[in-house]
Amino acid sequence: MTADWLPKAPARPPFRRWRHWHPPALEGVDVAELSYIVVDEIVTPTCVLAVTEWPRVDGKGRVRFRLDARPHLVRVSVHELTRYLAKHRTGIRNKRREVRIGDVFAAVADTDQLPPPESEAEAHELGGSRLTPLTWLEPPVYDLTAPAREVAKIAQYSAVTPLLKPEEVKRLVKKGR
Repeated sequence: MTADWLPKAPARPPFRRWRHWHPPALEGVDVAELSYIVVDEIVTPTCVLAVTEWPRVDGKGRVRFRLDARPHLVRVSVHELTRYLAKHRTGIRNKRREVRIGDVFAAVADTDQLPPPESEAEAHELGGSRLTPLTWLEPPVYDLTAPAREVAKIAQYSAVTPLLKPEEVKRLVKKGR
């Protein structure tokens, strides 16, 4: 059996040509210098942060991440991160709110201090009990959990919702009146 029936692989997305995602919470902030930081896992007393390049917006308005670069995975102390965020976090009323899986932050991150993604050093760091101090993270830390979750919901809904033809939209709007 041959794979002739398979569609051709799409061209590599032009990530660098797309504009940076700029949520309203970062009005007036140069996002090109920021890293996108997600709380990926929590196994108390530690958590794993995924640190990536700042996302972009494609021609259809979708927030997109680089697909050709793995995130840096960093194991840190939940207590130390909570203390750090209480001191340096902006964009949230309750600065002492506990960190949760899926929380999203924007900050300048000196990734040169972190092991390269998917390296043996990174695997050793994550597998061992040694924690990475937060010296690689520069304040302020912007809490983008709410807008990032909203973008994620939009992406999910667009993936599972059928695309309507213009005449279908008109019919539905007319029916709703």
